Amino acid sequence: MSRARAKILWLALLGVALLTTLWAGAQLVIDEAGDDGGAAAFAALGAELLTSQGFTERVEMRAKALASGVHSTQLKASIARGRALFYQVRTVEQGLGPGYNGVSCAECHARPNPPGRGPAGRFARVFSAGPRQTYSPSPTAEARVAQSRWLAGHASRLPPAPFREIGRRRPPDLRGLGWIEVVPVEQIQRQTKCDSPKAPPGQVCGWAPPKERGAGSLRFGAKMVTATLEEFITGALYFEHGQTTRAPMMNRDDDDVADPEVSEQDVIDLANYVAFSPPPGGDVFEGKGLKLFRQVGCADCHWGDFEIDGTEVPQFWSDLLVHNLGEHHAELDYEERTPGTHWRTLPLWGLRDHQGPYLTNGSAKTLADAVMRHGGEALQSRKRYQELDEGEQNELVTFLKTL
Repeated sequence: MSRARAKILWLALLGVALLTTLWAGAQLVIDEAGDDGGAAAFAALGAELLTSQGFTERVEMRAKALASGVHSTQLKASIARGRALFYQVRTVEQGLGPGYNGVSCAECHARPNPPGRGPAGRFARVFSAGPRQTYSPSPTAEARVAQSRWLAGHASRLPPAPFREIGRRRPPDLRGLGWIEVVPVEQIQRQTKCDSPKAPPGQVCGWAPPKERGAGSLRFGAKMVTATLEEFITGALYFEHGQTTRAPMMNRDDDDVADPEVSEQDVIDLANYVAFSPPPGGDVFEGKGLKLFRQVGCADCHWGDFEIDGTEVPQFWSDLLVHNLGEHHAELDYEERTPGTHWRTLPLWGLRDHQGPYLTNGSAKTLADAVMRHGGEALQSRKRYQELDEGEQNELVTFLKTL
C-alpha cells in the first residue's frame, strides 16, 4: 500500500472514530443530563423524521413510548427542543402579537413547576358569538379568547359584536397530558351512558362529543374543543401569543411577520415536551378517603380505568366524558361542542400541589366550596357529601389534597 493511500485510510478511520466518540458522548449527555443536555446535543436531530410522520402516527408513537418507557434518540431531541420552546420568550420578530396574553408558555404554566397550571390570579377572558350546538350543527357560532396586551401601534381591542364575554378560564395544568392524549377512543366511548347531552333526570349520564372532522376523539379543553396536544398547542400559540401556524383559521394575522410564524416542527416539539412531562399525581391507595370518594359518588365521573398496550394509564381521576353540572356552571351563550351546562370531567391529579382557586373559572376558593358548586348530574353526590358528618367531610377533602 502506498503512503498516500495509507494516509487516506488512516484519516478515514480517524474520522469514523471521532464521529463515533461524538455520537456516544452526545447520547450520554441526553441519557444523563436529561432535557437540558438533549437540547444542546440534539437540537435539530430527527426533525425531518418527526414532521414527515402523519398526524395519527405521531399520536401512536407517543402512545408506544409512554407505554414502553423507551424513548428514541429523535424523540429525546424533540422533547429537549420543546422544553426550550416552552421557556422561550417570544419576540416581535418571531411573530408575537399584535395581541397576546403572555410572552412565553412558562409565564402561564409554571405552578408548581412547568408545564404546570397558571398563577392564582391569572385568567383568560372568553367571548362567544352564540350557541354552536355541533350535535345539531350551527355554522355561525364561534368562541374566542381575548388578548389583554397589545404591541405598540396596535390599539387594544376586544372581539367585535356579536361577541360578548361569557366567562373566564384559569390556565390549566399541562403536566403528563400525553397519557390523556393517547387513551384509545374505544375505551372512552365504552364508559358512556348516554349518546346525547339529554340525561334522564337524576341520572349520571356522561357522553362523548363527536369530532366534526378528522381522526381521534375530543378530550382537551373545558368544553371538549380539541382531540390532540398539537391542536391544543396551535390554539394556545394563536390566542395567547398571537403566533400563527399552518392550522386552519389560525394561519394569518395582521402583523409584519410572514405567516405561518411557528413551524410544524416547533408545534410537534412542544407537544412532545408536554406529553412526556411527569404526571402530577401519585399512587392510588385504598383507605377511608378513597372509600368516601366512592361512597359520595365522586368516582362516578372522576375515575378512569384506561390502558395502553397492556400498560395501565396513571389515574388522572376523570372519565374523559362530558356531564351536565347544572345552571350554576352554565355558559349559555357558548355551547361549542357541548351545551352550556355541560363540561368535561376535570382531571383531579395535581390537587396535592394546587393552592386554589378551584374549578375551571376559579370560582371556588376551597375544595369544599368546589364540591358544593356541583349540580345537575352531580347533585346527588353533593347531597351525599352534605350528609356526611364534619369529620368525614374533612377526611374526604384531605384525601383530595393527596391526589
